[in-house]
Amino acid sequence: MPLSWARTPAEPRRYPTIIGEIGIPMDMDEKKAYDRTSKRYGDYSNQERALDASLNATDGPNVLNYTMWTYCPDNSHVWGDGWNKEDLSVWSEDDIRGETTD
Repeated sequence: MPLSWARTPAEPRRYPTIIGEIGIPMDMDEKKAYDRTSKRYGDYSNQERALDASLNATDGPNVLNYTMWTYCPDNSHVWGDGWNKEDLSVWSEDDIRGETTD
């Protein structure tokens, strides 16, 4: 379903609308951005494009309200956010330390 359903130009919103959490899996592409043996190590360009697409779908002409998921201070490349095998954090200390998924 397109996001435009939440805002139609012909009928202004009568009630505030907020899309729940939006985000993208940072471990996409089989975690190649985390793997030092991969030529894509440290390359987050696919993640950047996916996040950009998600945010642009809500911004711009749709002008929708949302919350972005997530900043998780104890995220790791091995365990992700530490919940339900998700890895949605936009920051990981492993990138600072240079740690891998090995």
